Amino acid sequence: MQERDETAIQEMRREVARLLRLQGIAVDQVPSSQARGVQQVSDRLLTSRRPRRPLQPIEVHEPPTCIRIVWDDDEPVGFYPGQRRYIRIETDANSTYHTADNPATSRINIIAQGAVNLKGSTPLRGGRMRAIFDVPEGTAVGTNGTLRVELSRPGLPTLSDQRDIVVNEKPPARPGREQLNLPPFEPHPVTPESEQWVALGWPDDLGAVASSAEMENGTLMIYYSTSYPRYATRLARYEQRSTALAESFTKRYEVWLVTHSLLYYRDQEEATSQQQTREADAAEVAEDRERKERCRMATLAALFAAREVDTAGSSGSDADGGEM
Repeated sequence: MQERDETAIQEMRREVARLLRLQGIAVDQVPSSQARGVQQVSDRLLTSRRPRRPLQPIEVHEPPTCIRIVWDDDEPVGFYPGQRRYIRIETDANSTYHTADNPATSRINIIAQGAVNLKGSTPLRGGRMRAIFDVPEGTAVGTNGTLRVELSRPGLPTLSDQRDIVVNEKPPARPGREQLNLPPFEPHPVTPESEQWVALGWPDDLGAVASSAEMENGTLMIYYSTSYPRYATRLARYEQRSTALAESFTKRYEVWLVTHSLLYYRDQEEATSQQQTREADAAEVAEDRERKERCRMATLAALFAAREVDTAGSSGSDADGGEM
């Protein structure tokens, strides 16, 4: 089984490299056995987060008993001038305690002091939410500040947690590269009922989110929704015909999503290296724009994957055999 999995990974890497070459990108393929744990794509091009630990369900209590900022107690939160961060917050309060679109009525109060500014927050779901902070351009290196979160409870003491922040020097922009190193990657299906869905902060609207990508320990993780309508509908049709066709469709769909993620973040790298200024949109707007872009690509991925499967089937070839 391990040999078969390794073969499948290599086949997917070859197919992703082929699609990238069709876009005129020279690809340096690093064998997965050598590349695991080695970061080939800079974390700064992807969502910069710590490696994910398995999320445990948070039991809701009434009244709530805890709230905390998910960060090491003895380590300040690092920013550089112009950087924006999403900081996770966990609590055993139910979702009614926080109204992200109207902070004045929320029982969860997020406070930013010093060099950092509060830019908003995500809704509280399953005991988890994210607060959005940034440090303005031009902020002096070494400047300090604090992040604080407070949870008020009727008739009971207020719960709180706090972390220090420090402004570090901005890392130098790397020159643009014409050649793309192909990192280890792992497509990861996510169901709406899973803790991973909540941790990713995806919305309840199944048609509003298709995928996202993060670099974790040198591996590009492509999380994709198993309930995105354009994918789920076609998959159900293939499942009615045969298991082999359904597996082939999913494999091809994942290839297209991986390819798109690499192209998407390569464009971000080029923009950064050329010192292009991104629009100063609200974090929620920027996040929504990326979700819509990924939904458009997922729609095309489902279409292309279906055509490839149907073409292979009409030619009499085995859906699981040969090149994808």
